[in-house]
Amino acid sequence: EEYKSGDVIKLRVFSENRNRDVVFKKLPYEKKSQIYHEMYYRVRDFQTDKIIVPFDSSGKSTRLSTDSSGMYFEFYVDSLPRGRTYVFDFLIKKNGFDTVIKDAASKFRVV
Repeated sequence: EEYKSGDVIKLRVFSENRNRDVVFKKLPYEKKSQIYHEMYYRVRDFQTDKIIVPFDSSGKSTRLSTDSSGMYFEFYVDSLPRGRTYVFDFLIKKNGFDTVIKDAASKFRVV
């Protein structure tokens, strides 16, 4: 996707535990996202791998919010230089361990 400088985007994050038991059902149902109370995002330049917006795990500026539909965050695109391609990475802090998830989100370009 492409975003213009000045856009404010709201991104929903879906997470599921891959180690869970698989349950088969005959009727369709909506999966609920797993909620992490300490999950953060960062922005990385896709070509150079340079971190543009780092994780802010000591503050709340990159912490994901939650509502009845799951986890999300709002991002101000004008904080990124135009003409580049970026990707979001995520950090989950749980039980004293930090897990970094790279390349879970799609690439996007700022025009």
